[in-house]
Amino acid sequence: MSSSDVLYRIADEPRINTLNRLTINPFFVILAAMLIDFKLGVVWLVFNAYAMGSPYAKRDLVIVLATTVAIVGTSFISIVVLGREQFQADTLGPYFRLAFKTGWIAVCYYLYLSQMKVYPLFQYYRQRNTELKIGN
Repeated sequence: MSSSDVLYRIADEPRINTLNRLTINPFFVILAAMLIDFKLGVVWLVFNAYAMGSPYAKRDLVIVLATTVAIVGTSFISIVVLGREQFQADTLGPYFRLAFKTGWIAVCYYLYLSQMKVYPLFQYYRQRNTELKIGN
């Protein structure tokens, strides 16, 4: 068994796949999310995690799905609460919208931090693989 046959993987090492060329720096994704919409940023960051081959991509997807279920459930509860006569929708509505937007901001920022753990390694391996292809 030669040394080239031994495969050692770092736990945070990104996996090589066909989507690697579509990966961009997560900083630019969160910047675009701040300027456009955080829901779009969350979707983009989940795609970016899969394109990068991040070992945390499945966990990120589960967190986004759980957050979506929580926000939709909370939306239905708030509609029921605001539909009652004792509560006024004009008074509490903006606070509910602010809470939902804050939830998406928190998830987007969490995904950004999760990807910034892996992105420097991804850049290193991408550069290394292109050097190996050019060298051969």
